[in-house]
Amino acid sequence: CPPRAPPRFHPAPGPMFKCSSSPARDDGELRVGIIGAGVAGLQQARALADRGIPCLVFDKAPRPGGLWQENYAGFGTQVPSQLFELLDFPYAEQGPCQDLVNQDYPTGPQVQAYIERYVEHFNLSGCLRLGTAVTKLVRKPEGGWTFVLMQGGKVTREDFDYAVVATGMYSEPFVPDIPGLDAFTGDGGALVHSSRYLDPAMAAGKHVVVIGGAKSAIDVLVNSATEGPSARSTLVFRHAHWGTPRLIAGFIPFQYVFLSRFGQLLVSLFKGPFPYGAPGWLSLAHRLLALPMRLVFLLVEALFALQLGQHGAWRPSLDVVTDFYGYATVLSPTFRKLKGSGAVDTVQGEVLRLEPGAAVLRTAPPPKPLCPNPFRSPTAYGELGEESETRIPCDLVVAATGYKNAYAFLPEDVRAALPVEADGAYLYRHMFPPSVQGLAFCCSSTRCTTTTRSWPTWGSPGTVRAGTWPRRPSCPTSPGTTRG
Repeated sequence: CPPRAPPRFHPAPGPMFKCSSSPARDDGELRVGIIGAGVAGLQQARALADRGIPCLVFDKAPRPGGLWQENYAGFGTQVPSQLFELLDFPYAEQGPCQDLVNQDYPTGPQVQAYIERYVEHFNLSGCLRLGTAVTKLVRKPEGGWTFVLMQGGKVTREDFDYAVVATGMYSEPFVPDIPGLDAFTGDGGALVHSSRYLDPAMAAGKHVVVIGGAKSAIDVLVNSATEGPSARSTLVFRHAHWGTPRLIAGFIPFQYVFLSRFGQLLVSLFKGPFPYGAPGWLSLAHRLLALPMRLVFLLVEALFALQLGQHGAWRPSLDVVTDFYGYATVLSPTFRKLKGSGAVDTVQGEVLRLEPGAAVLRTAPPPKPLCPNPFRSPTAYGELGEESETRIPCDLVVAATGYKNAYAFLPEDVRAALPVEADGAYLYRHMFPPSVQGLAFCCSSTRCTTTTRSWPTWGSPGTVRAGTWPRRPSCPTSPGTTRG
């Protein structure tokens, strides 16, 4: 590896920095209101501060950090610290190629401490209005927004020229409606979302059923079985997903394959040019090499299956590339050890209903692939096969069933105007809804993590300081937008 200069921390903002709590002035200076003080919102504030644009960041939580303040027991990053750094603020000083030998996966509290150091280093605390919930946005007739705020039971209002929604993808937990819940809880059982599984003691001596098949579900399963410890922990999942080993073949950090230009080239040769707008030669190479690349990724799948024990019902029906870019679950070796030793159970199916002291599962054999040809990849999950019911002891159900975006604070006409489809909203550069002026989204999906710093640039900050920032960026119509 080439020598790497020691990381330099970006200097804290100087006199240009503006954290204003005063009302919008009449001197042409515009103000930005940001909803959410997580990683996305804080980087927005930092970027605006660099450009001298006054802003305020609102969050109902008492501390900045978003979901990193508190989450399920044992939560942490699924990537090394080198891949979870904020711009100009390294997580820790690293030497050349240090990520090859230092596989440091920070825990949730460690990430929270890092975020708080970021806030302190860049003097962002003056921009923050913590413990303040944005209950409603109201459009002003002349343009801009009125933020309706709730703090300590008191309702206030504040005007801004631009609104940025930085509530992220994990703002409102989704818990499935399971029949029989009242009888189950009446007998002493409990159903919680994974984000509320805060203490391993909740699982101590209990029969735990974890619903889900992605990272949080597997983390909770492992934690309940090892830290509780539970009497028995069972993972119930509809579809298996490819796990990615932290070290491929035991020595190659996964990011060198899946999160690199080399990996992007391999994916483009296999699936077609990615991203869109790639050079024409890549399309030709894809046509010529798609079949050989399928063989390459079949070998990758065989290697992953061997490393992670993904056989039988735990063998995904989608190819590793399609599944990885949809779920991206990077697994520690602990889950395979527990599963292989029989210390935990995994059941493909779903929870049909709850009964006092038990969960009735609808179980099914693995789904048949939609595409039986091994040299072609299915693009969606097949239907589950014939079903049967299984009753297992259960005292605690943990629903690791994800989140849903909560935009209840937006006016009804704005929500109706947002081009939302089943897989997300169509946003220009994953940020701007073309049909709504003066509004931007930041990190509303897995595809737009780069927007945490790029929004002020595409919002023409130079014109903001001149007092002529457009209420709406120049956006193409729907065919040119990207799904955010």
